[in-house]
Amino acid sequence: MALFESKQRRLFKVIKSMADSGNVDQAATKVEQDLKILLETPELARELVAFIMDLGYPDLSARAGEEIIRLHRDLATPVVRLLEDRQSDFPRSFELLRTLWQIKLRQRDYTGAIEMLNRVDRSAETKLFESLESGARSAERFAADKLLEGDVDRFVGWSLAQFRKGRVQEALDTLLKAAQKSARPDDRIPSVVEWISTRKGDERDPLGVLYLVRVYLAFENVELALRNLPDLFEAPKDIVTSALAVVEKELIHLDLTNRSRIYFVRLLASAERFDDSSRELERLFSEGERSLDFEDALTDLVTKASAYARPHLLMARYRKDRGENTSALDSLEEAFTCEDAYESQIGETASIFIEHGIDRDDTIARRLAEFMTERGTVSEAVAALCRLVADDPEWVQGQIQKLLQKDKNSAEVLTLLAVTMQVRGRESEAAATMQHLQERKDRKSREDIVHVLSHFDGLMEQFPGLRRMRASVRGVAGREGEAASDWFSLLLAGESVPERGLEDIRESSIHIQRADELLISGFNPATPQEALLGAVAALSREQFDKADQWLIKACSDPALAPTVAGQISILPDSAFDKLSLNILLPIFADTGAAKTAADIILRTSGSDVWRMDLVSRLNWGDPPAEVLFRLRAFLAEGKLALAGGAIGGSDIKDPALTGLADFCRLISAGDIAGSLTHLDGVVEDRRTSSLASGVLETLLDEPGRNGTAIRMFLARASAVNGRITEACAWLEPVLTQPGVTGLLEQLAASSPGMVDAPMMLVKAAALSDDFENLRRFSSMVLEMNPGKASEIASLCESKGNERGSGRCLAYAAELSDRYQLQLDPDALLIKAVLADPSIATTAVQRKGGGPSLKAVCAIAGANASTFSDILRRRQGLSVPLSTVLVERVMTQWQAGRDDEAMSQLAGVMESNGMYDAQMTVLSRLAADGIGDWRTKAAERLLTETLDGRMSRLDFWNCVRDHSVIEKAIEGRLGSDLKEGRATPAEVSAAAGAVLASGLEIDRLLGFGELLMDSGDGGGMLSDIAKAGYEKWKAASPPVAPSLDLLKLLVSAGMMQEATETAWSRMDDRMLGLVRDTLRQKRAAVSDPGPEAARSLLYAGRPAEALAALEKDRDEGAESADLEAMALWRLGRRSAAISAWMDAFRRTGDETLLLRLHWALGEAGYSRDRRALESFVESRHRSLVPRLGRDAGTGSRLDMISTS
Repeated sequence: MALFESKQRRLFKVIKSMADSGNVDQAATKVEQDLKILLETPELARELVAFIMDLGYPDLSARAGEEIIRLHRDLATPVVRLLEDRQSDFPRSFELLRTLWQIKLRQRDYTGAIEMLNRVDRSAETKLFESLESGARSAERFAADKLLEGDVDRFVGWSLAQFRKGRVQEALDTLLKAAQKSARPDDRIPSVVEWISTRKGDERDPLGVLYLVRVYLAFENVELALRNLPDLFEAPKDIVTSALAVVEKELIHLDLTNRSRIYFVRLLASAERFDDSSRELERLFSEGERSLDFEDALTDLVTKASAYARPHLLMARYRKDRGENTSALDSLEEAFTCEDAYESQIGETASIFIEHGIDRDDTIARRLAEFMTERGTVSEAVAALCRLVADDPEWVQGQIQKLLQKDKNSAEVLTLLAVTMQVRGRESEAAATMQHLQERKDRKSREDIVHVLSHFDGLMEQFPGLRRMRASVRGVAGREGEAASDWFSLLLAGESVPERGLEDIRESSIHIQRADELLISGFNPATPQEALLGAVAALSREQFDKADQWLIKACSDPALAPTVAGQISILPDSAFDKLSLNILLPIFADTGAAKTAADIILRTSGSDVWRMDLVSRLNWGDPPAEVLFRLRAFLAEGKLALAGGAIGGSDIKDPALTGLADFCRLISAGDIAGSLTHLDGVVEDRRTSSLASGVLETLLDEPGRNGTAIRMFLARASAVNGRITEACAWLEPVLTQPGVTGLLEQLAASSPGMVDAPMMLVKAAALSDDFENLRRFSSMVLEMNPGKASEIASLCESKGNERGSGRCLAYAAELSDRYQLQLDPDALLIKAVLADPSIATTAVQRKGGGPSLKAVCAIAGANASTFSDILRRRQGLSVPLSTVLVERVMTQWQAGRDDEAMSQLAGVMESNGMYDAQMTVLSRLAADGIGDWRTKAAERLLTETLDGRMSRLDFWNCVRDHSVIEKAIEGRLGSDLKEGRATPAEVSAAAGAVLASGLEIDRLLGFGELLMDSGDGGGMLSDIAKAGYEKWKAASPPVAPSLDLLKLLVSAGMMQEATETAWSRMDDRMLGLVRDTLRQKRAAVSDPGPEAARSLLYAGRPAEALAALEKDRDEGAESADLEAMALWRLGRRSAAISAWMDAFRRTGDETLLLRLHWALGEAGYSRDRRALESFVESRHRSLVPRLGRDAGTGSRLDMISTS
């Protein structure tokens, strides 16, 4: 015993105790309330069903059983068995009956479901059936067009209920309706139909099978429908009739094979519709159906319709097709015995057998002949008898007598009689009969005669008289082609043929069609007419030796000479060399065929004496045509002199002909220029233009000045003959010559719709740089033929590249865009902008333009922001440049405003190999740029300087970035300054750079110390010291001055500032340094000269410095600079400025210009300062970077030279 019972077990014990105490209803209610909990344990579930049954609650037990089966499928069998065993105890329980009914249906135990009804009360059964009917009708009413799976359950149940009531037809109709409305195939429906069909024994009920087929068709399951259909072949006639309707309407159109049609035939045969069955089988046979099902259907039909000829005939054809000739003949003979044989196709079928040689010693042929003689028409009988004439003429004649009894005047019968007698050797009687027949004039008789004779081709060789007879009759009957065939056969056999027969042969051209037979037959013509036929046949097979002999023989009859000439004239030119034209052509000339002879002469070549003589004397009564012939013949052989005399004694006034003759005469005399004056009318006439062209082409190789005129005449001649393309080709080498464009325009006007002349005008405009006409003529060409866009675009690209024409290149790009050509529009527009920057305004508006194009257009338009945006988004973008484009943009871009664009431009210049321009841009950025752009430019310049590609002086003059200045001072450049390897100019420039860069005081003092060590600081040392002093004074919070600053001030002679510095710190060492320096200065005051003046100036005593210079005046730049500086420090600024100006004019030292520029700025003379900047730009460009950032703003100082 378990230590702990489950909740369900405890609950069940409570319920059982309630029942044991007599509270059955309360126990049942408790079960119903807690049913879900009780059923959670499988062990308890089966006990629960039996317990509820014992309580006497079968309905509750049924519901519990259903729930158990749903939750615990492994308990389904014992629970169902328990419910079935206890059902007899509760025969009136509807719920128990309903549950077991549903279970049986799910198990497809339809027999068990019906048998179960025998154990229940009729009221319960009735209630169940009413419920099933109500459910089915509700499902049909509310299921719309399609039934769901649950709805099908209701129809299946209701159909079984109907079957239980004995309403089998209604049950099957219900199931069919469910199948037709089911959303998808449900195999329960056919299983119920199958079950119903087997209720009457081992054999399935035909009605059930029919409904089973219809159910499968409703599911569109053709295979299963076909599989069940054979069971209906032997069904009652009413079932067969219904099956026929189902197959015809519902199955055949679904079946992709022929099985349904074959089964349809079987059903037709079962319904005794033999004609329909035969017709359908014949249709299948003609479509190539040869399956076993087809054979079974045909055999079944022959068995059921043995008295009908049509099935036997089809069986005969089927067996013949399979090679079973003996069986096929048996079937055919069986067909002859049927009453409806004449109404069938027995004649056609028997004829097919006979034609294929399938017969038993002419048995079929005789039966067919006898059959048609007795029961058929005269024509059918004659056609059947014709086959037997050669083999048994006596028997045939006996049958003919029977036909004569039917119709003694029949032309068909009499003709057959004549042939039969001819075969039997009774030629006189045959001839008499044929003579009688030939005297008949009615069309029908003649057609009948010919029709009968056409059956005896095999006898014609054996009996020539028959062929001659047939030829005559065919000719009289209007069938000349067939008559010609017979006459030709007689001709081959060596028989004589009347003239009428020869005429038929010639008109039908059979001698050409069967020329091979004639040529190998040993044919030897006896008359000119026969010779003409043989010659034509030989010509058709290119046997020119025989043809030549027979043509000459045919010409022995003058009346045939024009015909012979016509036959020769249609030959290809290559055949003329194989004929004796020297014999034939003179004959033609003398027999009225001179015009044909002239045509043949023009198609052949040669300058034989007989030809030239014949050309001169040929005439046919048309003088202009004769002259034109002579001109053509003579010019073809290059006989210019003879052509010049082609007019002869004729008085014709045709200007084209006379002009051509004069032209040839003058050419032969060597007067080319004079000959050209006769060509205007010649080249405008179609008859003579091509002749003149032939002569003109030979003149192109002659040196002289008539080349353009000759080509223009050639072009006009070609145009007259409609060869516009050729005309344009003549003019292409001289497109730029005077008059050519006008002629081309005339050609274009005279040939609307043709592009050749307008295309040539396009080329002429391109060669002449006439862009307006280029566009105009291009538009004309493209309207007529858009396919020429590629050629025009290529031409524009070629000429644009060759001549640097931006407009041509831009037009090529426009064409490429408009007509989707293979050319790259962006590449073309880039080239166009590089050649002509003004195009950028329109080029940048191109839809879909690439970044390279937009970048080039931005440069051309000096649009710095757009250029920067493009290069920023597309790193490493390839941007082509040109000198013109760079010079244009650098007149407008300024450092300090367009730094990013200029920096990116420098990179583009590098990729384009424009090193000098790149350095210029970087120098401007390093001098006047801002932020990182200036730093990057300065770093690049430092690298270039260290690598030796840029001078140190240029570096110091342009770089103003403090970080790069620090690197330069700390590096090799600083070492060179410290160790004295730098020139004074470099030292001065370096000092200027340091001052302009704004270095921190420590760095500034370091550089000052470097200048002191090198001894080359010059006047810049005081500037460095002053800058250091000012930075110390401006420091916040205040800091103590360093000893380095004091030393720098003392070295620069700024004793007043040095004294202030020393006192601010009160350092003994610093005070001592100041005291010693002052003592030295006072000792040196007595010495006049520049050195003393400099010391005094550094000591803050400008008046004494000026006095020292007066005592020992020097005309050099240094003394002048010291004098001006002294005046400046005394407050006399105007005097100092004048002194610097005078000193520069006198010495030309550029350092004085820098000092003057600084002084003008400090004094506020901005206009004078700008004038000085303009002067420096024009005369001393190397000083421009050293003037400072504000110099040249908006002036031409910003221009970059890339030369």
